[in-house]
Amino acid sequence: MRKRRITTQRVCIQLTRPLLTGGLSASLLIAAVPCSAMQALDDSALAGVSGQDGLTINLEATEGWSADSIKWKPDAAELSLNTIDLTGVESDGTLAGSDPAAATFTVDAGTAGDGVPLMALGLHTDNRIRVRTDSLTIPSASNTRSMGTFAFDFEGGIDLVNNGILNMGYNKAYLLGEIRDGDLFYRQGDDTNHWIALHDFALRWEIQEGTLGVEDQSIVHRAGNPFDPNAVSGPSSEIPTSSNIQASDLINLALDFDLIYGQKVGAEEFRITNNARGLMHFGFLGSVRDAELKWMSGGVWQGATAGAFDPNGVNAVTSEGLRFSSQWDYVNLDDIAANNFLSAENEFRWKLGETARCCKRRSVQSQL
Repeated sequence: MRKRRITTQRVCIQLTRPLLTGGLSASLLIAAVPCSAMQALDDSALAGVSGQDGLTINLEATEGWSADSIKWKPDAAELSLNTIDLTGVESDGTLAGSDPAAATFTVDAGTAGDGVPLMALGLHTDNRIRVRTDSLTIPSASNTRSMGTFAFDFEGGIDLVNNGILNMGYNKAYLLGEIRDGDLFYRQGDDTNHWIALHDFALRWEIQEGTLGVEDQSIVHRAGNPFDPNAVSGPSSEIPTSSNIQASDLINLALDFDLIYGQKVGAEEFRITNNARGLMHFGFLGSVRDAELKWMSGGVWQGATAGAFDPNGVNAVTSEGLRFSSQWDYVNLDDIAANNFLSAENEFRWKLGETARCCKRRSVQSQL
């Protein structure tokens, strides 16, 4: 497989079409600083890359990526992320001396054992990256107040294997998303104030066989057969029990972080040192079954239509935001006792307690 490297210093993107055709009137607008063009892959360069080999693209921002603002405009209001920067960062939050932000994007194609054509997509960071926004505002003539400054340091990636990218007709899609060694910072006011952070943030989400597609103007992520109380027949009418669980019904999950606080160190506004203080530890680990998640258009329900309680109905009056719905069942000890393909690691459990001595990295072990 031949690899091509694309190096860019600034990115300029504008997206004004609805995110879901016919279903979402809100638009996303990214207003970036003057930008330099990416280096194009010409015909001669692409000639040596075949579809069977796949394609790997290495992205590197030698001077970081930045944008003046990212704006979302539902209804008459506007939500604005201002002065967004993406750079490389060291494990303790130090920017000086860090490698440039870099990532690898892969595309490949093939077939499953049953002959179904498949596409494989992957996007992974090559080093630790910081995404920072100077302020989050709802700007107007009378309001310039900020909701605070955010920064997220992390490594991670996502892998998807599906019949196409989004396809409701295929139920064996594989999806793995991971964030590791993360620090999510939040601060109000200027950098003389303290910050609070989710330290040593780790998140993993694995669906081994499921569906990822678009249905009824909604993005749907489904594994197994989520129970539908209105169904009169079929798998969705069956109440989940220990006797009707299958390996393909599972989503494996892991979340772990310490809640800490600290303050600016020298010129580094978000650097973690031994002077930071831990508050609590939180997380969960295990598997859920028969899960369904939906992201759809329509925000807050604005009241009954003709006297009918229909917040999710086709005639419901809602704002122009986004709506999210989800359902699942936890894997429990009864499920594990009744099924040999399950182990103690599949039991879903919550974790709540004291933080580790601040601030060392911790390895999160899971069945993923």
